[in-house]
Amino acid sequence: MADFEGDNTLNTAEKFYQRLNYYINAYPSEGSSLYIKPVRDFQYAENALYGRVNDNHNSIILNTSNNKPIVSANDDKKIPSAVNFVVDAFEALVQDFQGAAVRGKLDATDPYLYEIKAYSAYESPDAMYANYIASLEEIFLKNFLTDSRNKRIRDFSTFLPVFFEFISEVTTNGPCTKTGFITSNFCGSAISGLTVSISDLDPSSDKQKEEFLKSRNFYYYIEFLKKRGFYITKQRPWEMVADIASPFMLQYANNYGITTKEQVLSSYFQRAGGGDIENLKNFAISTYNTLTLTKKFVKIKHKGMHKRISRQPVSRAILEGKYLLYYWVDKYIDIRYAEQREPKSAGEVTSLRKNVKTLLPVKGLTFSLSMINDVFNGFANYEGSFARKTLKRKSVVEARNYKPTY
Repeated sequence: MADFEGDNTLNTAEKFYQRLNYYINAYPSEGSSLYIKPVRDFQYAENALYGRVNDNHNSIILNTSNNKPIVSANDDKKIPSAVNFVVDAFEALVQDFQGAAVRGKLDATDPYLYEIKAYSAYESPDAMYANYIASLEEIFLKNFLTDSRNKRIRDFSTFLPVFFEFISEVTTNGPCTKTGFITSNFCGSAISGLTVSISDLDPSSDKQKEEFLKSRNFYYYIEFLKKRGFYITKQRPWEMVADIASPFMLQYANNYGITTKEQVLSSYFQRAGGGDIENLKNFAISTYNTLTLTKKFVKIKHKGMHKRISRQPVSRAILEGKYLLYYWVDKYIDIRYAEQREPKSAGEVTSLRKNVKTLLPVKGLTFSLSMINDVFNGFANYEGSFARKTLKRKSVVEARNYKPTY
């Protein structure tokens, strides 16, 4: 095994070389007699969306009612949780290590792979998204809101055009909606409830990864992961991810009436985005009302004279009365189009708007949001995916046929 020196303190060129060194040399290549089958790169192409999209490319979130605490936790005061059958498989793996230790198979001096404990597992996308939106609000108020933009805002109605200008800039590089956030680089695989980490080592340090990979009991770690139906994360070797298509993992799911990976996806997860419109409204109201507190007054020029206007906060009741649901849904179409970056024609987007406007009063909001996201979803919209490359080189149909490799 080569020496790995990569970390975030290096300059760009050196960091690139060191990351490439780790990527190529950390594990035996496929086809080698030493190839480790459970290793999977969850930062590569469609793999990055494992547990965050379903077979139809829809963003999904975990139904946490099926979560279960992990008894074998590193910190008794901070017990992580994960999907119930994943926890069962992990506890069986812990017992594998305990049995091997009793039989004298393990090196007791191994600092990482002797007594196995869960350091972290499921992370709430709700908390992540709330923090992300709070950071966007701060950027709007402290950076985006120049003097000229500030002077345009007298009340909530004059605030909204400035607000959506900001959203337009945000979505050139990142998400705004929770649906977009789920599949972005701002959100990780831990939201799936399918991962368990057995160390708190620094994933940016290739040296620490190397130390873990050189663990004296690493061979047993790999064998026990395979036995219980787990992948090992290539960039975080101390993180295991449930292979929901593995018969070894599905034997634990079977205890909860689940026998296939399709049932896992349909029973444990639901489509994200049901609250996107409410989130958008709340984001707008919160940002504007914070503005009325931090910059209550604005001076404007009116009929040749300067006038001082007091900005008044807006209530939810006022918002609901003045701005009908379709106003927000129409804005949502623009946002999702920008987030996904799918090359739809102006005519296709116009047709979508007309269909949504017609069906929204009849079918309701949930149906309308699903229809919008069905138009804009797909691996072809995710940079770095094979489908994206296929779309650029070949055809839309072929790009759309890519499926998550569960």
